Amino acid sequence: MAIPWGPPPPPPMPWYPYPPPQEGSRNWIVVIVVVLAIVLPIVLAVILWFMVSSLLWSPHPMPAPWLPIP
Repeated sequence: MAIPWGPPPPPPMPWYPYPPPQEGSRNWIVVIVVVLAIVLPIVLAVILWFMVSSLLWSPHPMPAPWLPIP
């Protein structure tokens, strides 16, 4: 005799494991990837620009460690 453990589990949804697309809302993973793809190069470019400009136009320039010292 089978012991009833409650109702049978519901069948898996066809969109598992991704949530269904809803009208007017975007997937938060897509939003994060797009924001990173836009913001990350800008932040890296600004950091590189300040590093290069501080090396070039500082009043007491330090030789860059990757340049050969004459």
